[in-house]
Amino acid sequence: SWEACLEMNKQRRDLTIALAAIVAFGPSGVVRVSSQESKSKINPDLEKMLKEGDYPRYKGTDMIDVFIQYNSPIKGDDLREFYNLGGQREDIINHINTIIGGIPVKALEHYSKSDRIKIITPNYRRKNF
Repeated sequence: SWEACLEMNKQRRDLTIALAAIVAFGPSGVVRVSSQESKSKINPDLEKMLKEGDYPRYKGTDMIDVFIQYNSPIKGDDLREFYNLGGQREDIINHINTIIGGIPVKALEHYSKSDRIKIITPNYRRKNF
């Protein structure tokens, strides 16, 4: 129905706004250092969660539920790489160059070294922040 379509668009807009705020400020409200100034492309909260073994799980699996933000628009090669590393995609937000989905913990090292990646952020909604 029309009402359901409007509600879905509102939820997507709200998620996009929340994602942009989280990427920019993190859940604590502290502005993160840009990836050019920081050695790690892994969000500090995600690093802490991984050390504690308490990270957001993707749909009940052992994969990490993340937002992977790229420096430029996502290409076909980026998606192939994502799937080849064992990723499961939930959504893509093109206007902020972000894949939402699950990735194996072992794939984080690869992504943290990629020039294409801006930052990898946990899906805070799955952690009940």
